[in-house]
Amino acid sequence: MMIIRQSALLFVFAIVLSACQSNAAPSPTAVAELTPTAIPTNSPTPMPTNPPTLTATPSATPTPTPTALPTHTSTPTPSPTPEPLIAEGVIVFHALHDDNREIFVINADGSFLSRLTNDPASDAFASWSPDGQEIVFMSTRGGSPDLYIMQADGGDVRQITSHPAANGIADWSPDGQQFVFISDRNGGNNLYLADITGDNLRQLTDHPGNDAFPRWSPDGEKIVFASDRDGDFDIYLIHADGSGLIHLTDNDGIDSAPTWSPDGMRIAFNSDRGGNPDIYVMDIDGENVVQLTNDPAIDVMPSWSADGRHIVFVSGRNGPFLNLYVMEADGRYPAQITDLETNAEFPAWSPIREPLTEPLPLPTAVPTATPRPPATNTPAPPSDSLCPVSTDSTYGYTLNNPIKVGGGPFGGGPARQRGYLDALRGPAGQTLSYERVGSTFHNDTILDIYRITYSGITQPVELYIDMYEEAPRRAPVGFICGTPLP
Repeated sequence: MMIIRQSALLFVFAIVLSACQSNAAPSPTAVAELTPTAIPTNSPTPMPTNPPTLTATPSATPTPTPTALPTHTSTPTPSPTPEPLIAEGVIVFHALHDDNREIFVINADGSFLSRLTNDPASDAFASWSPDGQEIVFMSTRGGSPDLYIMQADGGDVRQITSHPAANGIADWSPDGQQFVFISDRNGGNNLYLADITGDNLRQLTDHPGNDAFPRWSPDGEKIVFASDRDGDFDIYLIHADGSGLIHLTDNDGIDSAPTWSPDGMRIAFNSDRGGNPDIYVMDIDGENVVQLTNDPAIDVMPSWSADGRHIVFVSGRNGPFLNLYVMEADGRYPAQITDLETNAEFPAWSPIREPLTEPLPLPTAVPTATPRPPATNTPAPPSDSLCPVSTDSTYGYTLNNPIKVGGGPFGGGPARQRGYLDALRGPAGQTLSYERVGSTFHNDTILDIYRITYSGITQPVELYIDMYEEAPRRAPVGFICGTPLP
């Protein structure tokens, strides 16, 4: 049973690090030597032996010779140095914060860095809605990596997909009605489509390899993505209905993270075809490849601005951390816009929208799927409980102390989990309602998360259950058994 967690989604943009060849310095322009003009020597005229007889002649009034004015050599006016274009819009990205990925936004000029998510789970791989008002992202707050939508200010978070497999790296369709995203629910990482409600799921690709970084064309007709289906990662193009697969690049190395220009005529991507990861651009048929960056550090994960004049990318050129840089679309004037002491990753430029005028407030921490015990004033279990009750408050509520219902190397399945939960009651004998809300990978095993409610409880309780290993079972703190445990 192959379960690919978030680390597998992160793998798909792994890149090879190597030194760039340095550019040869241009030869200095030779300066021509000025040869001085020879000044003629005036030979003295010999004096006659017999001086001539002088005859008095009226003196002529000499005609004044006009003084020559100095010739003014005009100095050519130097051509003005082109000024960098002003980058506009807002950029969303994720970065590690307290060893946990969170989502941030920042103006394209580097002002008003703001954090949008505030959750103990991992939030990453954000993408804008076509109108710039919402953001789709991947989060593990429900246990498994799933897709969520939030407002552009971080508010109104709602879950879109709910599946024990990994679901993430989504992109919105230009009409705002669908997502294309990656999921490993049927084996390898493949492309899927779904409505923004999570309904009408359709699988677009079916290959045991890893498809990654899908991006919808501006006209909604095609989807570009990276895949290692033919060995190393290359760039592919497919129609939005899953037909017409085209292999755009074929190099010994990694071509990945493609992104469309706003006019739909070019695709930017990162590649290590030159020996070092850099940003390239090509026509949509894979021709006319142009290298935009050439730095010994890595340059990866490009995203075009809405007006097509700039590209944001991730670089380690001012190490040791990866930060965001903005350059003009032809590669000129790269400028660093973040200075984080952690890695910034996966930037996405917003559609045309007003820039931030002040930092956004940090959102209030939202409820997560992290299991938590009931309130401390839970009544003591009655003495007639039909199973032992644990005295360890961590039992069932922590990753390191799950409830082990057994089942061997292939797992006991949901039947064993349901049998255990069906035997439990609330502290006063209440019948439980429960649902599986996710799963997580810990210590080489999968732990399922169940959310439990019963009459009179003020907040749902969530428990970790291990269906692979078996150990003596008890009721967790806050519960009793209405029937013997199976």
